[in-house]
Amino acid sequence: MKYAYIRVSTVKQDYERQEYAIRGCGVIKENIYSETISGTKKAVSRPEFEKLMSRLEKGDTVYFESMSRMSRSVLDMVETTQKIVKDKGATVIFLKENLTLSIHMDSTSSLMFNIFASFAQFERDLISERTKELIAAKRASMGADFKIGRNTIYDLPERYEVLKLRSQGLTIVQIADATGISKSTVGRMIKEEKDKNCASKKKASA
Repeated sequence: MKYAYIRVSTVKQDYERQEYAIRGCGVIKENIYSETISGTKKAVSRPEFEKLMSRLEKGDTVYFESMSRMSRSVLDMVETTQKIVKDKGATVIFLKENLTLSIHMDSTSSLMFNIFASFAQFERDLISERTKELIAAKRASMGADFKIGRNTIYDLPERYEVLKLRSQGLTIVQIADATGISKSTVGRMIKEEKDKNCASKKKASA
């Protein structure tokens, strides 16, 4: 069975262009899953993509207009492709890149995927390094008040991005759209940082 996934980040992006390219491959409209959502949000956590994944069976094919429509993260793209190819036994086709990935992929496709996998590992290492740096910075600034909880480790990279965008003057809605993080979570992160800064100022003036 042929399926396809279409993603646009904003309502202004060209949905019709992606659909036209995909329909040309013989995918019927009922098997096209589409949504308006940021590419920074993990593919498997997007509602429509989850529905698509639940229908996939061995031997099926999933079409994407381009790699960026699956994900904006190389790490997420590689992990998602592996779930489709290895776990589901399906084939992934990226039209713009003219790349077909399957269990029986040819040598060129295999080489390309291995290169992307190497970039994904590099991205993992960067995230790990950045997380360690953020923890060290927090520990240095807060001293004994800093405690590492289960959510702290996973929260720090996202928190870093949220606060960086906030410092650039973006609103909560704009940050949520750009990162794929919910507005409530963005608001909580900003409030917590503001509260910490106020507490630090009070302690310094005491």
